Amino acid sequence: MVTRWPMLPVAADWMGPLLTGDTATRTVTVVLEPVSIAKASLDANRHLTSIEADHEQKERHGFRLTARERRRQNDVESRERELAEGHPEFRFVGIVTVSAASEDALDDAAADVEQAAAQSLIELRPLAARQEQGWVASLPLGRSVRQGGWA
Repeated sequence: MVTRWPMLPVAADWMGPLLTGDTATRTVTVVLEPVSIAKASLDANRHLTSIEADHEQKERHGFRLTARERRRQNDVESRERELAEGHPEFRFVGIVTVSAASEDALDDAAADVEQAAAQSLIELRPLAARQEQGWVASLPLGRSVRQGGWA
């Protein structure tokens, strides 16, 4: 399961190492679900209010803002602008399913796929003994990410 996506701007072929590797059989599935504009706007407003309160408190105590904190505020403000312009926000889940002929080959294949994902700036977490979830997630059934929901 994908636990972390790239945090930096990436090139168009950023998933190349993960998708084109020839050392293991893998299926990469990404399921996207739109978040309502109202909920996304409330979340953005809540984050922005929290960030501004943190900044005010730091200024009162004589601490300076770090570049990371300024970047975080700019990112939330940008997201708020995009929502105001009508661009939807999506919640997404990524699953990478690895197949092999034997248990030893599966261990080797999983290690190769994990390395390829790292080259694509993606962090994976194994779902041991939960193969059915990866298999079901890769089926194009029109299911949404929500528990029990239909797309």
